[in-house]
Amino acid sequence: MGMVGGGRGAFIGGVHRRAAALDGQIELVAGAFSSDPKKSALSGKDFFIDSSKVYSSYKEMAQKESALPLGERIDFASIVDMLADPLASFSDALGISRFMGPVMGRRAARCAMVIDNGVLTHMFMEEPAAFEVSSAEHVLANL
Repeated sequence: MGMVGGGRGAFIGGVHRRAAALDGQIELVAGAFSSDPKKSALSGKDFFIDSSKVYSSYKEMAQKESALPLGERIDFASIVDMLADPLASFSDALGISRFMGPVMGRRAARCAMVIDNGVLTHMFMEEPAAFEVSSAEHVLANL
């Protein structure tokens, strides 16, 4: 597996790595862990990735990995991204926003989305104060 984002200091990157490792079938072998090439290189060292498989951008990773023979290149990439929606306009448009009190205001409800090639294929919505259906274990078990 290759990873885009999720490098040093990114909480959600660890979540993606742990979820991928749940069944013992996936190994992180390459990545473009940050838009900052130096931070990406440091992250590669943190994750014990061969320096030749640590890239400065997702484009570089895609280009170089696709040129490798089948047995040497990554099979897929995990793209680690959190959605910033400070005014909840995107969440409102999707119908997934909730009022969370005077301090938090309107925010997206906790959920997990699976987007395949730009198409939303799965949506796992949590009830308030719950953490069940959006967990990595539940999402992976229901794909």
